[in-house]
Amino acid sequence: METTVAAADSVIRDDGAIVLWNPTAAALWSLALTPAFGAWLHMRNWERLGQPRQARQARCWFAGLLLISLASAVAGAAGALLGRDDLVAPWWSSLVLFGAWVGLSAYPQIRHVDDHHGEGYARRSWAAPLLIGLAAICAIPFAAALIAGYRAAAGH
Repeated sequence: METTVAAADSVIRDDGAIVLWNPTAAALWSLALTPAFGAWLHMRNWERLGQPRQARQARCWFAGLLLISLASAVAGAAGALLGRDDLVAPWWSSLVLFGAWVGLSAYPQIRHVDDHHGEGYARRSWAAPLLIGLAAICAIPFAAALIAGYRAAAGH
């Protein structure tokens, strides 16, 4: 049975259970909301777990995956405006990137939480991250289209 914790800032519950986002669920939500979404959640989990080295690695994954997501959206918008599909990465490249992130970053956290906490950790609420993730997924293509449209109108 999952326990949802309302206080988002609470790292440890009164009963001593650490408060985390479920790392497996974070990885699965990343299929829909980009691996950058999961990398950020995993980074925050590592911080709560007192693992600064892993948190830094997750921060690097987050930054890199976010940049790739933004660049991909801009390239897609530019390709659509210019009528060129050679600017868009192949569909399978995002799956390869997702697989690399899961294997090299997400799985170690899933295993760590399972090995050290099992089901004995309190679950953080998904409301805020999912709303932010959905808003970002909607905003990124919109912003990319605006940038591409501005560049096209300016004659670049």
